[in-house]
Amino acid sequence: MNIANFLPLLSAFFVLGLGIFVFIRNWRSKQNQIFFSFCIALLFWLFGTYMLFTSSTDDQAIFWDRFVYIGVAFVPTLMLHFSFVFTKEKKQKWLLYFAYALSIFFIIISRTDYFVADVFRYDWGLHTKAKFFHHLFLVFFTVFIVLTYIKIYKYYKSARSALIKQQAKYIFIAFLLLVVIGSVAYLPAYGIGIYPFAYIAGVIFSTILAYAIIRYRFMNIRVVLSRSILYFLLVVLISGGFVLAAFLIGQVFADSGINQLYVGIIVSLVVVLGYEPLKNFFARITDRIFYKEKIDYQLVLREVSTVLSEEIELNSLVESFGETLADGIKIKYARLYLSVDELCFIPVEDVKKKRKNIKSEYPSCHSPLVRELDKSKEIIIFDEYERKAADEQDEKKEKKMQKIIRDMEALNALALVPVFRENKMTALLVLGPKISGDPFSNEDIRLLQVISPQVASALEKAKLYQEAQMFNVKLQKEVDKATASLKKANAEMKETNIEIEIKNKNLNTLQRFSSEILKNVEFKKISHEIINSIPKEIKDCENVLLSIVGPKKRFLVAHSIPENTAFAKGIFALIGDDISKYKVPLTSKTNIMVQAIKDKRPKMTTDLKELVSPPLPIQVADKIAKMPPIAKSFIIIPIVVGDEAWGTMAFSLTREPADVAAADMEMMSAVTRELGIALERSRFYEKLQSINEKLTEANEHLKDLDRAKSEFMSIASHQLRTPLSGVMGYLSMILEGDYGKLKKEQKEIIEDVFEASQRLIRLVNVFLNVTRIEAGRFILNFAKIDMVQTIEDEVHELMPTADKKGITLIFNQPRTKIPEVIVDPDKIKDVVLNLVDNAIKYTKEGEVIVGIKKEGKDMIHVTVKDSGVGIDPEEAKHLFDKFVRGSGIARVQPDGSGLGLFIARRITEAHGGEIWVDSKGIGKGSTFHFTLSTKDRPLEPEKVTLKKVKA
Repeated sequence: MNIANFLPLLSAFFVLGLGIFVFIRNWRSKQNQIFFSFCIALLFWLFGTYMLFTSSTDDQAIFWDRFVYIGVAFVPTLMLHFSFVFTKEKKQKWLLYFAYALSIFFIIISRTDYFVADVFRYDWGLHTKAKFFHHLFLVFFTVFIVLTYIKIYKYYKSARSALIKQQAKYIFIAFLLLVVIGSVAYLPAYGIGIYPFAYIAGVIFSTILAYAIIRYRFMNIRVVLSRSILYFLLVVLISGGFVLAAFLIGQVFADSGINQLYVGIIVSLVVVLGYEPLKNFFARITDRIFYKEKIDYQLVLREVSTVLSEEIELNSLVESFGETLADGIKIKYARLYLSVDELCFIPVEDVKKKRKNIKSEYPSCHSPLVRELDKSKEIIIFDEYERKAADEQDEKKEKKMQKIIRDMEALNALALVPVFRENKMTALLVLGPKISGDPFSNEDIRLLQVISPQVASALEKAKLYQEAQMFNVKLQKEVDKATASLKKANAEMKETNIEIEIKNKNLNTLQRFSSEILKNVEFKKISHEIINSIPKEIKDCENVLLSIVGPKKRFLVAHSIPENTAFAKGIFALIGDDISKYKVPLTSKTNIMVQAIKDKRPKMTTDLKELVSPPLPIQVADKIAKMPPIAKSFIIIPIVVGDEAWGTMAFSLTREPADVAAADMEMMSAVTRELGIALERSRFYEKLQSINEKLTEANEHLKDLDRAKSEFMSIASHQLRTPLSGVMGYLSMILEGDYGKLKKEQKEIIEDVFEASQRLIRLVNVFLNVTRIEAGRFILNFAKIDMVQTIEDEVHELMPTADKKGITLIFNQPRTKIPEVIVDPDKIKDVVLNLVDNAIKYTKEGEVIVGIKKEGKDMIHVTVKDSGVGIDPEEAKHLFDKFVRGSGIARVQPDGSGLGLFIARRITEAHGGEIWVDSKGIGKGSTFHFTLSTKDRPLEPEKVTLKKVKA
């Protein structure tokens, strides 16, 4: 046998080992799962090829070559699927479904002679010959492989992370070499005999991806020690070497008659003697590949600790620390962000800047990134976290993680180290990428974990020193300022005291006004009280005019002015006591009150005519203006409620406009707002009263209608039941032959009429029960019964109905003894009958199962389960209300009343139990439940009213 025949087996061993290694490292990852599936597909190819090469007959060769295509058919599809997951592609899912469908198609067709048939033998092996569908398969193989390369290449070009770029590069190279070299294996299918070097592709593919896993954490497998890979390679090579050596020696000594035992001993000696040199060789190789630049972490730690202990000035400390750490672990930069005002983390060099928006440029204490660091207290590595987010299945958690990634990107951080002092995060250490492009190693992370507490202590020491320095400078400045400010403070204190007195007075006034408003809802009374108080409460305010927008919103109507002043008496003498007859059209362009209404802003004037003309004549306005005390300014403030102006307050002041203080304006605005609140409450109260009166009338009318309805239903039910009973009696006698033997056709008609009469009288009884419940005349007559026997009797009674429909009706006897209960036997029978009868009615096929069990200390639980039409969960909430039936029920059972379950609910709850239904939805069956208490109760009749049961 040719040695080349063992190449597929060797590659299969490499591929299977890599696939298992990746899967067990992170089997929950979808990416790892698909990669493992891809390795299994390659295993089918390689193992099947090995078996093909060792086949002794044409039939065996054809079988194993077709076996190969079980895996090969899925190679392009799994490669494409892997590219979707790796690149986080969420669109074009249809392409994947199409690819899987084609793979399945080609697996099926590969079983036939239309795909491969016959055998081509050449110097180094044998292969089946390609047929028509094999050509189509190569087209499918090529197209989807090319699509995979395009996706990975685009992702490589757009990736921001250096680690992701490296991963994408090695994935691209590994897949490219696998396909380019491996595709040579198709040539013998077309009659081209070539040395089978194509099968070394599995070894090359596995080696490249193993390097990507170690160096660039591919497959989300965190930093794996070179020793692990060393032993993996040793196991693979020694195992492969053992097999190869055994084969070669066996071939050499096959005809010499040497015992196979001696061959094994020779091979074992070769393996034992070669193990140590191979181990040392691979140790040197892995160290050279994976650890190009050795870092003396102990030296870095000493240098960093020296800086942190010796530097005391904050800026110098941060700068020296950053440079020492960056040089030590060979990264581009290391920056410290300090917590400022508990609002955000800011670089030291920006802390002293005065820009207002500086805090918006850096992470706040409430950002997802800072909250995650504060919660986990662990170092975050950007590349690892980004891949973890990509693998997260929970969409809500994945969105949160993406926010954290964006925060890190904004900081240009490849690693973030939280710095804690007394369990409080005081700083962030932001690290840039490694100069070599390598990811952060476990040693890097351990170093950062060690120096983090030292950084916290050094920062605290530097801050204390800085605060002491600043305190000395501030202290001198404060002493100088204190002397100058003392005199100024004494002068300002007097003014402040005056302002405080005014504000206190204003607050007391507003509090009194608010109290008055809360006590009353009558606006006229409240407004008069406030208007009459204003001249006493607001300094230099001699008069005030309240005006309200009319109902039709066409006029601004004068409402009230203070009535207990000499000024008011003079005005009443001029224009009369009833000022409400004076209205200003809201279309007026000259009246300043109308302008305040339109603009919804305060207005000021010194001319009274702008305030009162129109509606008052100019001559009258002039006379009022000359009345003492002479007003020098008029402040008009609109009463705004929501987005609408409802009126104005016009304040007349004996001060010039320039002398009107801000406190006075605030007081006038506050009083106006209080009046607005009073007006709103008054109008709302009036509307509420009107609505209540209408609702009371409507409620009384509804009560009358309900009573009339109940009386009608009761009378109608009684009137119907008497003749129906007679009809039932005569029909029963006819069916029994009392009036002679009936023909078959006559008997069928009479039976139908008899059944219809039974349904009608049951419906009349249902209506009677409803009216009795509503009228409080529904009587429960209690007795002690055996519920198991009761259910068994009802099931037996309904068995013919179930058999007629072809439905299996089952009563599951309880495993434990069920205690007797004190209930109204007839009413409880009605409940059981209703539930079981409904289950039979609404089940087209299948079964109805009735069960009973003891629940707790003093309850029994009855269930009726069917495989019928099912109930929408939303409809189930209202199924036990009056006249309620499920959607589509009328089409299944048109003669239902919608009252049976209502009555069952009333009966159950009147017995101290509950009734409910469970259903997974339409078409999925239902389970009705009800419970009854086993507690003792007096055996006396009891009335059931609507008030006695739950709504």
